[in-house]
Amino acid sequence: MKEYTEKIDSISAAKQLEIVKQSKLDIKRLNARNTGKYLIMWGMVWALGYLFTHLYVYNSPLEIRQKFGNNGIFFIWTFLLFIAGVLQGIMVSYDSKNMPVTPKKKSNSTANTLVLWAMVLVIALLAVFFFKPQSGIAINAFMVVSIMSIYIIWGIQLSDIFLLSSGITIILTTITGYLAIEPEYYNIWMMLAAGLVLAGFGVAARIYGGKLE
Repeated sequence: MKEYTEKIDSISAAKQLEIVKQSKLDIKRLNARNTGKYLIMWGMVWALGYLFTHLYVYNSPLEIRQKFGNNGIFFIWTFLLFIAGVLQGIMVSYDSKNMPVTPKKKSNSTANTLVLWAMVLVIALLAVFFFKPQSGIAINAFMVVSIMSIYIIWGIQLSDIFLLSSGITIILTTITGYLAIEPEYYNIWMMLAAGLVLAGFGVAARIYGGKLE
């Protein structure tokens, strides 16, 4: 009888462990698919921002550029970021209501967080040293590298391959654009190699996020 009870307990424990593992995997897949929505949205915002910036700087009538100057670029990005902020607020609210409860897990998150954000600081300082941001392009490249380093941090913290990969990829494409692309084509390059690439990672997350193991 004792052996039978121990066997039942062993089966029950193994089944509970399997349920917990499956629950974690389901949440990981759901998180990846949710990540895809945000990557697509921000990728399209970046793509439109760079496209409109290029058109404003190189294709708009001279009198418009003289009238608005750099404020024209500021207005373009402010408008797009405002729209994106509203959309993200709606999406986050929806996801919060529909997100299942995450299983509790043991974590030494404080130490990990300090190490990871120390990495962000190091990356930002290296970016300042490397880009020496003074021109508009250098400032933009610095901002993109800093933002993408945060994506890398989130990717590591959340074990999200799509955040991590997009962060690394866009840092590399931004550095390439800064070093190798002529200034008049920089915005077009960033539209393709940052905005659309980010959206592409979002599409991949939506397609393959539900298949993660």
